[in-house]
Amino acid sequence: MPTALLIADVGDARDAVGLYLAGRGWTTVPMIPRPGKVRQAAAQLAPELVAIDFRGRLEDAVACLRALEGGPAPVYLFNAPEELESAAASVTRADGPADVPTAPGHPAPPH
Repeated sequence: MPTALLIADVGDARDAVGLYLAGRGWTTVPMIPRPGKVRQAAAQLAPELVAIDFRGRLEDAVACLRALEGGPAPVYLFNAPEELESAAASVTRADGPADVPTAPGHPAPPH
């Protein structure tokens, strides 16, 4: 089962990104943006993908990004501010559907 760690505040923002990832075949494990706990969860779960939604407290989301940079899982940034930069090659800004991969083993749409 392809797993994505979803870092977002509780509420509609988390639900929106979680539903989007589910539609692409990902099983999400939601977490509140707390860098230490996020780093620990990423190490224990070994997700294939990490998604960070920036619609909550910006400082917390950035701290989580910094805690995950250079890790084995690719990190996708949802609703990230334009001026936010990352030197890590595994960090991708998710601006549209083509920016996030479909989960491995997820069947393509029939049309």
